[in-house]
Amino acid sequence: VLAQTYPLVECIIVDDGSTDNTRERLQPYLSRIDYRYQDNQERSAARNHGLRVAKGEFVAFLDADDYWMPAELERQVQLFARMPHLGLVYTQVQLVDERDTFVRNWLGAGQPWPEPGFDAFRRCALMDDFIIAGLSTLMFRRECLPGASWFAEDVVQAEEWPLALRLAHHWKIDLIPEILVAYRIDKSYLPEKLNKRHAQDTWVKIIQEAFVHQPHTDEYDELGRNALARALIDGALVDF
Repeated sequence: VLAQTYPLVECIIVDDGSTDNTRERLQPYLSRIDYRYQDNQERSAARNHGLRVAKGEFVAFLDADDYWMPAELERQVQLFARMPHLGLVYTQVQLVDERDTFVRNWLGAGQPWPEPGFDAFRRCALMDDFIIAGLSTLMFRRECLPGASWFAEDVVQAEEWPLALRLAHHWKIDLIPEILVAYRIDKSYLPEKLNKRHAQDTWVKIIQEAFVHQPHTDEYDELGRNALARALIDGALVDF
């Protein structure tokens, strides 16, 4: 984060009750970061903590095991400046292993996003394109994140998904077609761990809640059935 080419970076680190030497390792950087500790409450609570203290117009999240290429934030801010109607910008991703060895590109479809409304909601509901890219690729316009739309703290898998579903009706979402994020996969992200976290149950819950307040039309009803089927299938076949 501190190596970004974009100069106006507010770096907030939320230590979610870690039991390693995180606090000690951060000592040399305290003049450049805002370090916050909380008792372990899982990732969504940690992100909400960061959002409450953040002051920037834009907000981006970076998980502890992922990293950004130096131009990640600059490219995203530039796109927001050119397109003020955007609410969310994401980038393409590559997978690396524990030793930073390249595994493969994880690109998504990379198609331009439609205007706000049903089409954008449909793509989010069916987990198309950006949702597979991970939270570390996303930058939000801060005004898109009112208090009621922050992360649901009972969701600890695919936390960005319900947030994107809420945004999809009101804001345009777009992609920067560059690989600007490295997403690290290691033993802690094996399918067995996701299964222990009940990933399938979580994804089904997200879909069910997303459609509670949607119109009961043939189009939405069909989408709801397809999205639920997709969540069940993908949850049963969790694999990286």
